[in-house]
Amino acid sequence: MENQNNMSSQNIQQIGQNPVNQQQSILEKPKVNYWMISTILLAVILVLGGFYTYKFVSDQSSRIQQLSNTPIPTTSQIIQPSPAENSTSPAPTNNNQQSKIYDGKFISFRYPTSWYVWSYGRGVSLDYFQINSISQADEQNVNRVIIAFDIQIPGYTEGQTLEEQKKRIEGFQKESLDVKYVISERKIDGLDALVYERTIANSPSYEKTVWVRKNNVKYIITMTAFGETQKSRDSLVNQYKQDFETILNAVKLKYVDPTEVEKLGNHPD
Repeated sequence: MENQNNMSSQNIQQIGQNPVNQQQSILEKPKVNYWMISTILLAVILVLGGFYTYKFVSDQSSRIQQLSNTPIPTTSQIIQPSPAENSTSPAPTNNNQQSKIYDGKFISFRYPTSWYVWSYGRGVSLDYFQINSISQADEQNVNRVIIAFDIQIPGYTEGQTLEEQKKRIEGFQKESLDVKYVISERKIDGLDALVYERTIANSPSYEKTVWVRKNNVKYIITMTAFGETQKSRDSLVNQYKQDFETILNAVKLKYVDPTEVEKLGNHPD
């Protein structure tokens, strides 16, 4: 009987102890799971942080390498200033053509070296300068273009102001119906200038004149195209009109004392 009682008490004790053990094991398992989750999260953060750091360093290295490979202009690559005016050495222009400088008492400008300088004099003008699309040896060639710079004091011709000159050209238009004039305005060295283009019916010639006045001097700059036919004339105009425009944009009108201008006008060289 005692043995049975002992066995019974032991069973009861074991039965009483089992729920406690089970509760302890249940409570211990969550601790292990939380630790594993924290460890995994920390590992993920470390991996992502390492990847971001590597990417950032790699991008910075690429930028530094790209900057180091960019060529730096040396002194030999820098375009030097143009030579002194009236120098025979050509100077570079914006359209990569070589150019020379005309530097007169009243006006200065650049012109391409592909043009030929020759003329037959200046007459009553204070100054006269002419460039040609052909050499003087080929002056009998029908197809040619002339750009002339004629500088006068008021009185040699009519039209003493821009408005008077405009009315003068409009009068020509009314008198000669076979002559077509296209009148417009522009700036020359910051001053208002009159532009008039002239074409004659059934004539293979074309003329574009820019008229501007500064102080007591009139500047008359004209581009004239002569063609064997109207078609060849138009071809010449299209070929050289950009040169004319480039020259006009480079024109500088100089100041000369009016009394000196008058003296030069009375006794032209």
